Order: sequence, then structure tokens, then C-alpha cells
Amino acid sequence: MLLETRPPVWWDGAKIGAGAPPIETDAGWLLLYHGVKLAPSGPIYRVGVALLDRDRPWVVLGRSHEWVFGPEAPYERIGDVPNVVFPCGAFLRDDEVWMYYGAGDTTIGLATARLADLLATLEPSAEPGPGAGAPNPPVTGLPR
Repeated sequence: MLLETRPPVWWDGAKIGAGAPPIETDAGWLLLYHGVKLAPSGPIYRVGVALLDRDRPWVVLGRSHEWVFGPEAPYERIGDVPNVVFPCGAFLRDDEVWMYYGAGDTTIGLATARLADLLATLEPSAEPGPGAGAPNPPVTGLPR
């Protein structure tokens, strides 16, 4: 386990999940993930970032305190599932992160952000956390 949900009052307190595959940067592996907060009007899906050690990607170096991308546009706030932005794919182009995302479970969007701005949102991990130990042993016996 790399990340856990935080207390329910947080933006990612109800559940978290994977998004785009991690992006290799000079600082480490940038992980875009989705977090869910349960609100009286229903769940709100937002995007946060974490940074994993480049050589030991099971070690979490930092995590954004706040979400970095949330539903604002009408097509993100209204849809089959309202108030949803969900990272699906991302890549680094020059010094920008380009993220393809699902919105409202009805559309696909593209958002960009400067890598430096995303890295600036990270707070160092106070404790080693669940991802600091040895990686999970490889699964064996599966067909290749």
C-alpha cells in the first residue's frame, strides 16, 4: 500500500484510487491520483499528487495537502455522475504535465499544469507511512 485515505473531513477522506501511470521526473515518480469526499449533495472527485522515490517507488516522499484539480466547468459538475474529475492518462512535455481526465462520467478533458507548480504542492511525508517498507513480493504462478 502506498497511500491511505485521510480522515473523512479531508478532500480525499472517503476513498482514493489510481489515476494515470506515474510520470518519471528528476525529483521522483509523480503520481496523479483521485480522491473522494462525501458531501451532503453527493461525492466529489478531485485530483491530488504524490511523489515516489525514483529508485524505490514504494517509498512516498510527499503528498499534496490539498487537491490540485477539481470539478469547476459545467461538464465536470453535471453529467451521469456529477462533480467528477478523474485522471486517466498523463505525460510530461517540456516542463508541463498534460493530464487527460474523465469529467462527469460523460466527457474527456485535457488539463495542463507546470511540473514545478505541482511539485510545490507536496508536503514531505512526516513518517515513513505504509509505502516505506519493502515492496510486496512478486506474485507467482500467473500465466505469462
